[in-house]
Formats: sequence, C-alpha cells, structure tokens
Amino acid sequence: MDHLQVLNQLLERTREYKMPLVLALVDYEKAFDSVEINAVLLALQQQGIGDEYVALLQELNSNCATTITLFDRPLNIKVGRGVKQGDTISPKLFTACLEQIFRQLNWDEVGIKINGRWLNHLRFADDIVLIGCSAVDMRNDQVADTTLHVDQHQLQQVDSYIYLGQELTTDHKIGRELARRRRAAWVSFGSIAETANNRAIDPDIRAALFNSTVLPAMLYGAETWTMTAADRLKLAVTERAIERRMIGVQQTDHVRNEQLRAMTRVDDAVDLANKAKKRWAGHLMRRTDERWTREVTVLLPIDIKRPRGRPATRWRDSLRQDLGHNWMRLAQDRQTWADRCGLR
Repeated sequence: MDHLQVLNQLLERTREYKMPLVLALVDYEKAFDSVEINAVLLALQQQGIGDEYVALLQELNSNCATTITLFDRPLNIKVGRGVKQGDTISPKLFTACLEQIFRQLNWDEVGIKINGRWLNHLRFADDIVLIGCSAVDMRNDQVADTTLHVDQHQLQQVDSYIYLGQELTTDHKIGRELARRRRAAWVSFGSIAETANNRAIDPDIRAALFNSTVLPAMLYGAETWTMTAADRLKLAVTERAIERRMIGVQQTDHVRNEQLRAMTRVDDAVDLANKAKKRWAGHLMRRTDERWTREVTVLLPIDIKRPRGRPATRWRDSLRQDLGHNWMRLAQDRQTWADRCGLR
C-alpha cells in the first residue's frame, strides 16, 4: 500500500503541476530461477549474515536435482541455478541478492528531488519501479516521446501498467482500475454464489461471507483512490446488482435500495472505501519515520507555479471536504481522528 500511495501521489502531483515524470517498471521473468546461488551467498556475506548460516544455505542449495518421468522412465536432472520454488526462505534469498545489486548502483542526484532527498526507485520483492524525469518505459504527457534500449532491446512504452495488483495510468484516472475491481467483485461472488444465493442459510452468515469475500476484491487499494461522485456511483451500482443476484430479485421488481440493503444486510462498499481511505490517511499523517509515503502525499512544489484553472480531483480533496482544511493536524491525535471519521 505504501508503494501504491507513492506512485498515485506522484502521478497526481506531476499532473497537477505539469511536471515531467518517468516510471520504468521492471518485473523479472522467472525471478527465482534467474539468480546464481554463488551470487546469493556472496550477497549474504556482504550484508553481515553469519558464516554458519551462509554455510547451511549453501549446503541446502547444492547438489539439487529434480526428477521427471517420461514413458515410465524417471529422468534425473541436476539444478544448477536458482533457489528452490516453494521454499519459504527463497524470496528472502532473492531479495538479498537484489539488494546487493542496488547497493552497488550510483543513485547520486538521480530521480525526483523531494524536500532535499532524491526519490529514484521503489522495490517490493521482484517488482521494481525506477523513477526519473526523462523518457523511458512509462511516462506522463509532460515528457517528450523517445525510446530507450537496454542491450539492444527497445523497452515497451505503455499508457497503463498493473503494479502490485492495481492498474496505474499516465493520466492518473482510475476508470480502468475501478472496472477491474468491479469485475473482480463479480468473480469473487461467483465463487460463493452457491452459498450466498441459498436463502435457507441464515442471512447474517450470507452477509458475513459477502463482506469477507466480495467487498475486499472490490475495494483492494481503495485507500489510494481519488474518486469522483461518478466513481462512487459506479461502485454502488455494482454492489446493488450483486445484491439483487444474491436474493433473486430483478431490477424491474422496483425494490428500493433501502429495502434491498435490509434484506441482504451487507456492508456498504462506498462507505467502506471512504473509511479505509480516512483510516489510511490518519496512519500516514502520524508517521515520523520519513517514509516516502508521507513525504510525497504532503508534497507541494514551491518552485513550480501551478497552471491556471481548476485542477482535477485530488486525493486529499475528499478529506478536506469531510474534515476541513486542517485535516492533517487533526489526524495527529488518533482518538480524535477516529471519532471524527467514524472509525469505531
């Protein structure tokens, strides 16, 4: 969620102030299979892991083999690279190796300068985002059209990218992501339809199943969304359509929304999205560890004049509307914030 917040706020702020932004998104293909075990062991040593642990990991990852059976004849194949799939320590070994690579790169004055510090990359396991102000893989409309090649391979230029489960677009509009979330809600409902549609089962049990299955799929990442009234309406319409399917009524039956909700007893998706955003916003504002999440969220470029005209809807606008212009100060007190936001 931290990385999604950072990227959404970068896209929003650069769009508002017409600032150039480049995002090069790297997702390693078959990541765990691509690393050499010797490189992993060296990275562990250089990062201060005890020799006895390094030796144990070396033994566990040496002389490995896999067996496949062809026409009833087993074939033994030695594994010469990569870490073990399914082993709980494999992600940590890969991350340690990648960490060593990034420690050796020169990041001086590279990226976007925010409050005297350079934001140049984000890392989550094998999902990497490189951040800058010149054109590469993904860029906003303030960067000139150009191409970048790596080892004679031209990087693909895209207008949208699914990062950590959320679709990001260069124009920072959430229409595509909302459409994905609404489809995910229907798919999730399909997995529980047999139980959810069974009116012989206690309505509270069916509602609890809906709340714990469908709504999380619909609202994944809602903390970072910048929604308009039209976006909220789309969420509400989708939820009501699923509710009608749940209790077996048609839209032509003219069941009022209040009656529908009384029958299904499920939570309201729009209300949950708003509360999730406020809970997350309070958490961000109380942070004191200088994470990029808070730094980018409160960023107001002082050396760049915002163009004339009303800006597009911003993430903080709904917080200001509901809680006032001093919402950041209000969030410093956890109890007061929870009471004002109805988070109890």
